[in-house]
Amino acid sequence: MKPLFYLVTKNALGAVCLVSCLAVYGQQKNTVSILNKTHTLEELQTLRKETNQQVPASEYLYRVNAGGWKAPASWQEDSKANPSPYVNNDVIGYQSARAATWRGDFYTEKSRVNMSTSNMEWDFPVANGSYIVTLHFIEGRNTSQTVGSRVFDVEVEGRLAMDDFDVVRFTGKAFPVYFDVSVEVTDGNLDIDFITEKGSSLISAIEIRPGSMPMEPFISYNSYGLEFEVKEGTEMRIPIRATDYDSPSDAIKLEGEIVEGNIPYVMLDYGHGYGELIIRPDYSDAPSNDELSYLFFISAEDEGGSETDCNACWATGALKIIDTPGGSPVYRVNAGDWEVMKAPQASWEEDSHANPHRYVNNGVIGFAAANHSIKSNSTDAPFKVLTKSRVDNGRGEMAWSFPVPDGSYTVNLYFVESNFNHPGERVFDVMVEGSTVLNYFDILSETGVNKPLQKTIVTTVTDNYLNIDFLQRKANPIIAAIEVIYNGQITDTTGLKVVSADSKPLQKTISVFPNPVGDHLTVVLPEASRQVITIRLLDDTNQIMYESVDTSDVARTEVKFNLSTRLPRGLYHAEISAGKSKKYVKVIKK
Repeated sequence: MKPLFYLVTKNALGAVCLVSCLAVYGQQKNTVSILNKTHTLEELQTLRKETNQQVPASEYLYRVNAGGWKAPASWQEDSKANPSPYVNNDVIGYQSARAATWRGDFYTEKSRVNMSTSNMEWDFPVANGSYIVTLHFIEGRNTSQTVGSRVFDVEVEGRLAMDDFDVVRFTGKAFPVYFDVSVEVTDGNLDIDFITEKGSSLISAIEIRPGSMPMEPFISYNSYGLEFEVKEGTEMRIPIRATDYDSPSDAIKLEGEIVEGNIPYVMLDYGHGYGELIIRPDYSDAPSNDELSYLFFISAEDEGGSETDCNACWATGALKIIDTPGGSPVYRVNAGDWEVMKAPQASWEEDSHANPHRYVNNGVIGFAAANHSIKSNSTDAPFKVLTKSRVDNGRGEMAWSFPVPDGSYTVNLYFVESNFNHPGERVFDVMVEGSTVLNYFDILSETGVNKPLQKTIVTTVTDNYLNIDFLQRKANPIIAAIEVIYNGQITDTTGLKVVSADSKPLQKTISVFPNPVGDHLTVVLPEASRQVITIRLLDDTNQIMYESVDTSDVARTEVKFNLSTRLPRGLYHAEISAGKSKKYVKVIKK
């Protein structure tokens, strides 16, 4: 039975409210009905608090007000004057952050913060046995922290309990959250470690009591962190990470679904608690009312099945789709440059050594850039996006693949030459959607050194990907900027679609062998097919490391692909396209 999910969102006044995911998308409510009773968010928090308070104070072995000096009955302070004896204060030093009192919970007023290079370690002496550890977190209303600025892991008794936890992303500011961990101690010491991944780590309070409880997977998102905007015609990838304290990682199963509407999406479960929800709205998916949002959910389960009464094994989200009318840019890339250039309708996105653009085969060609000293610019691109270029360094052919709905597009390519001084010294071809649009292209035969040049191509996409390939002839191909503009829909399309309900059965029938793979990989089809078969291997950063197409019109049940000898060893996500369906499989290159 599918669980019932609720969405935490904010109304026009900024107040937090709950919205049922089973309601019509976009409708907001200040209350929610559970078991035929209506509750406000504050009442629900009170109910949860009262449930937690049902445990008598006498049953707690330890209750530490981390980072705070207040210590009423059964509590212990952890202040600068009197740091807790159970934390490695002599190693990490004392630092605290001010938050706010939440409905009388004094331990939310301050939190202990670790900004040192060492891990924050708590060690509580206990008798061997079963214990429930409750960890409390809150970020202050006026904190300088933002999403992604404070990220850390939590290990309990040497096992990962929380991975890449971000309080602001999970619950926002000035709003508390707590998690229970059921643990077995066999060495007389209950160990809790906070491992900084980015910035620092934080804990508001720790409670320990004897007992045990069922554990469910933990997703590092909740409804606060699942509010997204995506333009029609573009792709949004929402990474999902789940951990399970008391189950092996291969027991974790991830699910995701857009509750309302027929938005193209695919939920990828890569295994071991890693996955992605990939959303690709078409040009007719933006609602007529700009205030409306589509609702979706993600969840994780282990061998015990799905639950709703859990710390963080599910979350709901709001997806706002922005209209992209004909003539609007869909993608803009500042190729070879680290700077993001804000612009109306679509920004010029970064493509740097540290953050290569997600739609170029950087894993194959590597990163190289050229600087330009431009004095004038007669192209449609901003001056600043033409001061650097991405250069194919010769390890392979540079290829860009932009996910887009089928339709008509204008591609603007911007070039600048500063490394050579004479025509004929850099020559290459450019292909768009498989057709050569620039043959023996020589920048300096059409413009001067450090003078930008624009080339405009109109093309039609029928396979959900706009492909741009640069083929070397003399010296290495170069590109300063790329702009993709949507012109309008086309008729009689037969292109691929992102997997949806009618194509999901194929997910279970296509397979590959051998796995691990060596110098070749064979795709096994469920039945003889004359369809075009495409395979792409993506690494963990979604870079395309290998791509090949079999265009045979002979009916076959197996398709063999010879892998590039330059493909590094490691784990890849194989995207196999056949007709209107796609299959995603993890493969290991040995």
